[in-house]
This record gives sequence, structure tokens and C-alpha cells, in this order.
Amino acid sequence: MRILSATEAISPAIARTKLILFKPFRLGRSWKFSATAYVSTMGTFFFPLPLLGLFAIPVAFRDAPHWAVWAIFGGILLLLVITVFLFILCSRLQFPFMDIVMNRSAFVAPLWRQYGPQARRWTQAKVVIGTIAMLVLTVPLAPFIWFWLRNINNIPTANHPHPLAFPFAFFGIFFLVYAVIILIALALSLLNDFMLPPLALEDVSIHDSWQWVVALVRAEPGQVALYALLKIVLGFVAQMACVIVFEIIFFIVMMVIGLLSAVLAGLLHAMHVPDLIFQIITFTLLFGFEFAFIGYFSPFSYGIPLVFLEAYKLYFLGGRYPPLGEILDRTTPPSQPLPPAPQYGYVPIQPVPPANLS
Repeated sequence: MRILSATEAISPAIARTKLILFKPFRLGRSWKFSATAYVSTMGTFFFPLPLLGLFAIPVAFRDAPHWAVWAIFGGILLLLVITVFLFILCSRLQFPFMDIVMNRSAFVAPLWRQYGPQARRWTQAKVVIGTIAMLVLTVPLAPFIWFWLRNINNIPTANHPHPLAFPFAFFGIFFLVYAVIILIALALSLLNDFMLPPLALEDVSIHDSWQWVVALVRAEPGQVALYALLKIVLGFVAQMACVIVFEIIFFIVMMVIGLLSAVLAGLLHAMHVPDLIFQIITFTLLFGFEFAFIGYFSPFSYGIPLVFLEAYKLYFLGGRYPPLGEILDRTTPPSQPLPPAPQYGYVPIQPVPPANLS
């Protein structure tokens, strides 16, 4: 497979998205792939947000009974355990999802078992990276957060010379932290994109996969930067397009259901059914179908753009990582071939022997 630029990878990514989800279109299969894409995305990066609740513990010790403080502490730990557990599941699901787009696989369960060891190593690394990032981000803010919690009842009022100083400072820091979190999330998302293929296809160590990413960035910094920019732009455009289409379909379907509900209400009224009963029946039908439609079909509005972004990543990396390129060539229909081109000094990544890991 030849090396594709960040812009050249768009067209084959669109073609593979159609191939995965719509050729042929089977509602159950396409929903499964879309839901898998949506859930796996939540395993891209890890931020232990429940740990932020620990900032409230010193203030709680001052103002609340000790049993309430320990209850808060237990709740924080429980939320942290749930967060880590869900992240482990979602992170592991990223490997089957990549294989679905890469190999056009049809079943998730065998892939879940196949990529267990690779997913375990990478998930542990992401937990460590995310925890360190959270600590680096929040520890400098700890004095301000403690000051705000201790003085929350003394926020300046309208009679204060500068009544908006405290709120502006708080929200300014809040949005600054939020912007930094978004940048960290984007960086970890790109790291996840580039490190997953070597981990999955060659079962290499985290260190070797990282070395490959560093070599890629040093060799083509411009293309990597363009890929990062286009990933944001294309993801936003694809998401907006899918949401608009979903909203149009939802509007048409709800119009039909609304008309049927109105007809049903008229029939029940003509049959002298009490108003309360036919109102309950029609509203149950209307809102029950609305919630069912949103719950079942909303994964499409999120999953389709995610499948496209995954295919875009694979085609961008395919020519630069020959094991991946060979799989894409093998699983691409003959009607959509990509012209071959020579590789540039590719050296296969060799797993580090266990004896050298210590």
C-alpha cells in the first residue's frame, strides 16, 4: 500500500465506512458496529475525575460530622472504582473495534478474547498517564480550590466594591482548566491512534510502540499535524451531518406517530372512553416510541463518524506501517484498489524479550 497524505486518506476512508456499515446494510449489524464504536471511544483517555472530590474533604471535616465525611470519602472511592472498571471495558473494546474496521470482522466476542493481553498493557499505561496528567493539572490549583471551598459562604455581594471579582476569577480558571483538559484529551487521542496498530498487530511492548510513534512524528511532522487538524475538522463535520440527518428522520417519524396518536385519540374519544384513559394511552404511545427511537438509533448518529475516523486513521497509517497496509489491501474490494508504491526503509518492530524488560 502506498503512503497516503492526510488529505488523500479521506476518500478511501469514506469508501470503507460505506463498506463496513452499508454494503450491505443490515440494521442489526450496522447498529452493533455503531454502538461498539460509540462505547469504545470512552476508553480513549482516562481522567480520574472522582479524585477531585478529595479537595472537599478538609472543608467537610471542618463543617460536617465525621460520619458524613467518611460517607463522602467512601462515595468518592466507589465512583473511582466504577470509573476505572468502565474505562477498562471501553479501552479493551477499542481493539475489537479497530479490527472490525481493519479486517471487516463480523463478530466482537472472538476479538474481545484475542486482544486481551495487548489491551491490558495499553489500558494500564493510559490509567497511569491520565492520573499523572490529572495530578499535574490540579495540584497547582489546589490552594485556590481550597480557598474557594472555605469561603464559598463569603462570596462578595452587590455591596462589595468588586462583587464580580471572585466569580470571574473562578470561572476564568475553570474554563482555562477545561481548555487544558481538551488539549490533553486530543493529545492522548492522537497517541491512542498511532500506538494501537503496532500493539495489536505485532504485540509489541509499550516502549517499542512509543518509539515507532516518535519516529513517525520526527519523519513527517507536517503530515502528522495536518492529520490532527483534519481529524478535528472532519470529525466535527461528519458528526454534524449525521445529527442533522438523524433529526430529519426523527422529525418525519414523530410526525407520523403523532398523526397516528391523534387518530387513535379521536377513535377512543368517539368510543366514549374517559379522557384520562385515552390521554394516558396516546401519550404513552407517543413518548414511549420517542424514547425507544432515540435510544436505538442515536448510536448511528455517533457511530458512523467514529467508524469514518477509524478508517481515516488506518489509511493514513497504512502506507507508513506495512503490516497494517497489507491488511487494508487484502480487505479492500478489487473495485477500490490503491496503487502500490515502494516502502521507505521499514524495519519490523521486534517485541522486547521478557528478560530485557526489567
